[in-house]
Amino acid sequence: MQYEHIIAAEKSVLGALMIDPEKLVEVRGILDEDDFLDKKNKEIYRAIIKLNDENIEADTTTIFNEIYSKGEFKNIDASLYIVEVYEATPTARNISHYANIVKRNSLYREVKSVLVDNMQKMNDGVADLDYVVSTVVDQIERVTEKAKTSKFKEIQDVTKEVFDEIIAKMQGEGKNMSIPTGFASLDGVLHGFSKGDLIILAARPSMGKTAFALNIALNVAGRTKNIEEKKTVALFSLEMGADQLVSRMLCSEGMIDSEKIRSGKMDQDDLQALEYGVRFLNEKQIYIDDSAFIKVNEIKAKCKALKNDVGLDIVIIDYLQLLQASRKSDNRQQEVSEISRSLKQMARELECPVIALSQLSRSVESRQDKRPMMSDLRESGSIEQDADIVSFLYRDDYYNRDDNEEDSNKDVTTIEVIVAKHRNGSTGTAELAFLKKYNKFVGKQQGG
Repeated sequence: MQYEHIIAAEKSVLGALMIDPEKLVEVRGILDEDDFLDKKNKEIYRAIIKLNDENIEADTTTIFNEIYSKGEFKNIDASLYIVEVYEATPTARNISHYANIVKRNSLYREVKSVLVDNMQKMNDGVADLDYVVSTVVDQIERVTEKAKTSKFKEIQDVTKEVFDEIIAKMQGEGKNMSIPTGFASLDGVLHGFSKGDLIILAARPSMGKTAFALNIALNVAGRTKNIEEKKTVALFSLEMGADQLVSRMLCSEGMIDSEKIRSGKMDQDDLQALEYGVRFLNEKQIYIDDSAFIKVNEIKAKCKALKNDVGLDIVIIDYLQLLQASRKSDNRQQEVSEISRSLKQMARELECPVIALSQLSRSVESRQDKRPMMSDLRESGSIEQDADIVSFLYRDDYYNRDDNEEDSNKDVTTIEVIVAKHRNGSTGTAELAFLKKYNKFVGKQQGG
């Protein structure tokens, strides 16, 4: 659309608001002040909103008093321009039509800006193709979301939808069925992970959070040969390579001492167990990305592609503090806050749980009771606010070692999974047995 037509639509919106100020409620649901291309029109719209918020009716006189000798009107006659805008609009009847024209042209400019900016980065050689593609997709999706106009849902429609889903769940057929963790004691607290949930799994170093996440991945991927019952897991590891992760999973499933795999000193029984582990893993739909540097928008783009190709049931990220925000900031806490918000949005868009591992601050070490609390989340920002579930791992033997304990018992330790926040359910603590040399978690009774 030509420049003069865009400006004419902007003037029509403003003129209609002067004729019928009550139309502002309707327009504010469509337009922000940044949607106006002409700076003078933007200032008039800002003045109309300010007057409305102060319960002052916006007419030609009150608008003039608000913008006189400010900004774009320092060197021109504000009264003449306001009268020009007012007289150019005969009726307020078509205000929604004019507002939508202004909005669509604003979105067009935003999309154009994204494409031009990233094309310039490619021409300058400062961005690789994968980065540009994921960034463009993410930013275009944000523009697309702005273009959507949300409407109220009638409670009768929502009630029917919820009722039907509850009945379906009772029959094991609900579309929003939770995904079990595979640990009975933990599922007793959480009742599984729900679609769209952001789950934070936090612990101090050496507590076993990566091993625990891998065990959950294997449990979710399924222990069945029925292809319809298998689930797809996307695993992003920013700290360890894919080979290291697979080695840990082989130890866990083959019940092989991790030291033997590292040293290569394995007997025939170990080799048979290894072959079993390989066959077991080869049947799973687990996809690993071990990029050391990756942004949230890149993760989302890769997950969407995976979901389109083979489906996607759960995403695991190890770990949150190594992620890069899509937008660079000098304040790391703000960056982490943006990352957590983006992960929650990603979980909702992908309609699957997202588990993000997280570090804890050293403040844990200074307390007598070293069980983690919400305040221990490192660079917390809005992590605890955005998360649907916040859980911590705690091993008492890590802090209270008994040198007289038999070596055989040291291989098995009790680990507490502390559910400190559960937006849609109860909190509590589940106890599991951690078989350290196998990197395997089992129910406490199984651990002996």
